[in-house]
Amino acid sequence: MQPSFVHLENNPAYLTTVTAGEPVLLIRFEIGLEELRGPLDLCIPLTAFEPVWHRFDPEENSEFRTPEEVRRDRQLLFEVVKGATADVVVNLADVILTFENILDLKEGDVLPLYKSLQSPLVLEVQGKPMFRGLTGKLNQCRALKLTERLDEEE
Repeated sequence: MQPSFVHLENNPAYLTTVTAGEPVLLIRFEIGLEELRGPLDLCIPLTAFEPVWHRFDPEENSEFRTPEEVRRDRQLLFEVVKGATADVVVNLADVILTFENILDLKEGDVLPLYKSLQSPLVLEVQGKPMFRGLTGKLNQCRALKLTERLDEEE
């Protein structure tokens, strides 16, 4: 592959091409060029696929598969997915600072968290809250013991 830069367009009109609540296909890439690395997200409205949607319709393209074929396909999918990575974040606390305060921060400063160490923390996977847990230690390392799986709505 020999990509080349043609031109850069920054058009604010593109910001409204997808309305709020419209289903989209989000394709996320991690790209790098020499020492620079970063994410590249492509967001495509599902309506863009309308002319070819019939090719993806499971009703028209369904075919009979044996239970063994279904198990094999699920196992293959599991093998592919289990090596994937995800961002997992446990937020200790939120602190609101002015930009002036941020610019004045230096090594050794202490930020008050205003949160008890015994209060439950939320574990997020890819930005979505999934579990609540309590802090503790495991083999001399700080740890989070999961105490509750959160519902989709939380």
